[in-house]
Amino acid sequence: MFKPIPVATLSAWRALYTQNTDLPTVSESAGISLELLKNFIAAAEKDCPGVTGLRVYFVRYPLENDLSYLQKVGNKPVSQLSLAFVPVKDNNPGSFGGVDFPMPDDPSQILTLAVCAPEGPQWDESTGLCPPKCVW
Repeated sequence: MFKPIPVATLSAWRALYTQNTDLPTVSESAGISLELLKNFIAAAEKDCPGVTGLRVYFVRYPLENDLSYLQKVGNKPVSQLSLAFVPVKDNNPGSFGGVDFPMPDDPSQILTLAVCAPEGPQWDESTGLCPPKCVW
């Protein structure tokens, strides 16, 4: 699912990825339903006037134990590699520049579509990671 989350939460998820590059990348693919992606884009256009693109971050979530839709990897309490989408303003397709677009009414929040997040935007059947969910 997607919803505004604290920018600090997104930063923590990103840091779990960038600070754990020694962990294996067990994720072979990620999936998002077309309906969810369209709804996210529509919400970004509505809630973030002037949005010009989307950024896709590689993230890992804090995770103590495997879930039916998300695996813990290595000997650290972190998840397999996942993705988080956020709206961007001032997008420059040539350089992939741009600025993450926080919520206009609360800059400490950012609209986020997080694939298989165990916190924040809760997981539902609209996103998946392979493994463990390799057959949709």
